[in-house]
Amino acid sequence: MQKSSLKRIKENAILAAFLVFAIIAIIFLKNYIGFAGTEVSSSAGTVTEVVIDDRRATVWWHGLFGLAFSESGFDEEQSSILDAGTITSEIFLNI
Repeated sequence: MQKSSLKRIKENAILAAFLVFAIIAIIFLKNYIGFAGTEVSSSAGTVTEVVIDDRRATVWWHGLFGLAFSESGFDEEQSSILDAGTITSEIFLNI
């Protein structure tokens, strides 16, 4: 009798720990993604505007735009020094 009771207590403890972990994971994902659980009231067949104003520190990205040309036989490595949180125009030649 005590073995099955002890087994049931262990199973319940594991289940409770899993539920706590799942709840913490969901909260973390909502904070990380930011828009989980957001509802937009709209109906099918309509165009709906959604304005997302999300301002965060831009320390982990940089944007590049511009042109890239290529020609076979050119194998020089090209690089660019980037500053976090900015967008830079570049022309990469691969002639």
